[in-house]
Amino acid sequence: MIKTKYKPYPKYKPSGVEWIGEIPEGWEIVRFKQYYSFEKGKNAQLYTNEYIQANEGDYPVYSGQTENNGVMGKVNSYAYNLDEEVILITTVGARAMTHTLISGKFSLSQNIALMKKRRSEYHTRFIFYFLFPLIEKEKGSIALVMQPSLRFEDLNKYYTCLPPLPEQKAIAAFLDRETERINGIIAKQKRMIELLKEKRSALITQAVTKGLDPKAKMKPSGVEWIGEIPEGWEVTSLKRALEQKITDGPHETPELIPDGIPFISAEAIKNNKIDFDLRRGDISKKLHDKYCKKAKPKLNDILFIKSGATTGNIAYVETTEEFSIWSPLALIRCNNQLLFYKYLFYLMLSNEFRIQVELAWSYGTQQNIGMGVIGRLIIILPPLPEQKAIAAFLDRETAKIDTLVSKIEKQIELLNEYKQSLITHAVTGKIDVRGEVNA
Repeated sequence: MIKTKYKPYPKYKPSGVEWIGEIPEGWEIVRFKQYYSFEKGKNAQLYTNEYIQANEGDYPVYSGQTENNGVMGKVNSYAYNLDEEVILITTVGARAMTHTLISGKFSLSQNIALMKKRRSEYHTRFIFYFLFPLIEKEKGSIALVMQPSLRFEDLNKYYTCLPPLPEQKAIAAFLDRETERINGIIAKQKRMIELLKEKRSALITQAVTKGLDPKAKMKPSGVEWIGEIPEGWEVTSLKRALEQKITDGPHETPELIPDGIPFISAEAIKNNKIDFDLRRGDISKKLHDKYCKKAKPKLNDILFIKSGATTGNIAYVETTEEFSIWSPLALIRCNNQLLFYKYLFYLMLSNEFRIQVELAWSYGTQQNIGMGVIGRLIIILPPLPEQKAIAAFLDRETAKIDTLVSKIEKQIELLNEYKQSLITHAVTGKIDVRGEVNA
């Protein structure tokens, strides 16, 4: 039971469903199939990206595989015209079982379906909320069948609570209000994180392009988009400040073994750190030695993602343990007499450097930037002592911002947990919210 101001119902009875537990007297337990039907989209195969581009209009086409509020585009015709809300549920892929409410004129892609009530005893918004704990409790078994598509006969076997209709409406209205309030707090906290990250980015950019002394004498950099830089600083290409030529990992798919030397690719570069838990797998010592002849990462090297959706993301090596890299990663090793690795790390996070990368990459089936192009990217080069002072300053100041961001992210996590718990307790009758709707 959650710690809450809300009281339980006066009397309960067994539900017969383990995860639901006891339910209030007057409530029933029914199978989904008794009250809801599932319908795949009409002409769903029609709605490809090419079709949508060629038939642009005012009516949304919903897809469970897009983050754009579920809308993959708008076309000039529609398959449904519904005055009453229905539930859309995703049937395919990583987002299978996510759901939303919709009404009006729209169409559906092939990876989404309608949930429509068969009888008037159910309030759609109540079922919308009930699906959250159901999916959370049953996702293990659902996951076994959601590729290539969710089978509705599997969802039909699950049970749902059925309070009297006025009570369903009261619970849904209560959850509408409370989830909107919680979501509003979460939205403000997410905005705060955005502002902190913008501040962090601006701090880095200012430090690596203008230095730490606001009274420093400035000179033209000779590069229009850089503008002025402090006297004593230089502008050069990255390759001129490196110990060795930029290289990458093997252009072959290695055989992975259960216990060996870590083998990482782009997915292991997360939040500007190397996450070895996200490694591609492990390889043999023999294969590792072979790959190290081309690229052998060592402490303080910088790894740069040079292909794929995360092109331009970076991390530096913080371990002396051996590992190998794959071809999407480029290895950059600083000449320690000219370039301090931590300064270069921050420089590569700056807005100016990121813009260079985005202007330089090419597109095929995905973003890509060649190692020669990376080497020709422009860097700003202060004297080595200044580089180290800038890196130390940014270590300290970004750590403060990162700590604040982590605290806010934890608060968001707790709010989401509370919201989920509140929904679960309300739709399964563990708390009585009937008098809370107009409170």
